[in-house]
Amino acid sequence: MTLHPGKGTDPIICHLSTASLDTLPGYHALSYQWSKDKCFADIICGNASLKVTGNLAAALQALRIVESPKVLWVDAVCINQENQIEKSKQISLMRDIYACAKSVFIWLGPSFPGVKTAWKILPYLTFVGVERHPTGKPDTEKMEDILAERMEERPEHGSIIQTGGNLVFMTHDRDPRPLYTTLERHPELDDDAIFKFDDDDAWRAIDTLFGDLYFERSWIIQEVAVAEAAYVVCGPHTMHWDLFRMAYEGRFKLGFQSNNTGLHYSKQTDSRDYIYAALGIVKPQSLCEDIVPDYNKSVEEVFYEAACHIIRQRQDLYLWSNKTLKSRRKKSEMPSWVPEWTMKSCGEAIVFARPEFSTLISPRLVIKDKALFVDGHLLDEIDEVFTIKDNNVFDIVIRLEVWLEKHGKLMFGAYHGDFQETTSQTTPLATDHFREERRRNTSQLFYISRKLPPIFAEVLRGRAVKDNHPLDSRKLNIEALWSTLTALFDRRIKAPQLEWNRLFLAMLYMCPKLASSASDSVQDGLPKGFSSWNRAAVFLEKTNPELWIGIFLGHFERFLKFRDTVIEDRFFVTKKGMFGSAPAETVKKGQVVTVLGGAWVPYLLEKKEDSYKLVSHAYIEGIMDLRKVPTQWEVSRIKIT
Repeated sequence: MTLHPGKGTDPIICHLSTASLDTLPGYHALSYQWSKDKCFADIICGNASLKVTGNLAAALQALRIVESPKVLWVDAVCINQENQIEKSKQISLMRDIYACAKSVFIWLGPSFPGVKTAWKILPYLTFVGVERHPTGKPDTEKMEDILAERMEERPEHGSIIQTGGNLVFMTHDRDPRPLYTTLERHPELDDDAIFKFDDDDAWRAIDTLFGDLYFERSWIIQEVAVAEAAYVVCGPHTMHWDLFRMAYEGRFKLGFQSNNTGLHYSKQTDSRDYIYAALGIVKPQSLCEDIVPDYNKSVEEVFYEAACHIIRQRQDLYLWSNKTLKSRRKKSEMPSWVPEWTMKSCGEAIVFARPEFSTLISPRLVIKDKALFVDGHLLDEIDEVFTIKDNNVFDIVIRLEVWLEKHGKLMFGAYHGDFQETTSQTTPLATDHFREERRRNTSQLFYISRKLPPIFAEVLRGRAVKDNHPLDSRKLNIEALWSTLTALFDRRIKAPQLEWNRLFLAMLYMCPKLASSASDSVQDGLPKGFSSWNRAAVFLEKTNPELWIGIFLGHFERFLKFRDTVIEDRFFVTKKGMFGSAPAETVKKGQVVTVLGGAWVPYLLEKKEDSYKLVSHAYIEGIMDLRKVPTQWEVSRIKIT
């Protein structure tokens, strides 16, 4: 589309021409939100009048120049949207169209109050995004990195922006020719002068820009990802996409500023575009050559055919990733094993995903009559689900102890299941790491009282549990409980465990006992090593409650703070006594915990007459790092519908 010169409110005039991508025609591509408003405008296209959205008309007005014509690719104009055959054919070329463009303009609409000042603040937010990135490589940014670097309070001294060096160079990583953008620091200015925190209009504009409906389009994944260079445009203001996206991450890190924005890829005018928009960024493209865009097919057909193709090509179940929760499905007529790509994502589902786990069992995947057949091991059935009421972990400890006693087990007995033969998770009581922890913790406690060295003597000797089961391959049930509850936190934060972990677990177990004046009974049935930690906890509670509370809250508050940022889980116990967790909205008693061939994490299935329904991902303590299948595992042929 050749956009004729013009200015202000001059009529928008253009004409169309046909070009071959093989000749690398010089043009720019426009990426914008189609349904941003319901008003329309008329433009002159060739010899005809063409009705376009008001948002597109505003973009064309802003992009045209006075001196000369500008050649653009604009999908709403260049593709006949009423011709499904033409639309399907052009959609398959979309990746190449955006990749061959000189640049892609990301249109966020006309300017509005506060944008002019906001555009001056954005480069400084880019500084924050870059400087507070733990790896220094923005493309590796993950949500846990952003959360870990959030600033909940303004610094009392110094500036939010660090002082090292005068310039920041942003390299455009998708272009083989490095693109450098220079941002100037102004160390002579304070934070209020730089960020203008008192300017409500500017910060409202910043959050409005980052929360624009444009970022809910699935097509931007392709349009921006393949672009040689992309620029964000709002009215007369322009900024390189790499700077803008890092400014967003910098904005998110300023936790003390009210923030309700986020970038999403969750909504789409046409649900089929969740598949078709992604085709262009799959490499090698030959993997998807059999998926031909066809808008005459239903959404269900498109999703089903895409799932079949991906499973047959990959021969694993990685496509389930974060779109598996049964509770979020709206298309009940679709097989449960077909991801409903339009549903709200669950990022926690892939935190523990491991390619090695998917190879434990050979999948032998077959799709027949819309059923998926796969080899797998039916690990166990959920026997009881525990709700964490108001973050009250004590309640779980009490209820779990009742369950354990009912099944002839003890809270401080060895956690075990039918996976112990090959588990790589070992109790630190017999490791060099824990010997160092004992030495460090013991030395720190010595100053409190001379009575403590004798109490810890048994710990230092590393005695075995009461029934002579060695602790070098099994966790205590209390440890396994806490490990299950905090698994997601530990995996995301990747921080070393806090000091006094076993002392804290003793406190966690003791608290309800002490509250009921039954402290004398807490020693019953404990492993000798842990009994020493328990006695130390009781002693501290009586002689140094300030230290006791400090140690307890240090562990517990970190757990509570993290729980507020993730999906709500439920702790569960299987009939064999294995511990696990799964999303609260899906997990129920009677569901079957399975290890499926080709699946990257364990899954919960719901038994039907002659088949199973996929319910959810799950975390199972002790098996997440398995390297080979235990010899006692039986592999079954499982039908999922």
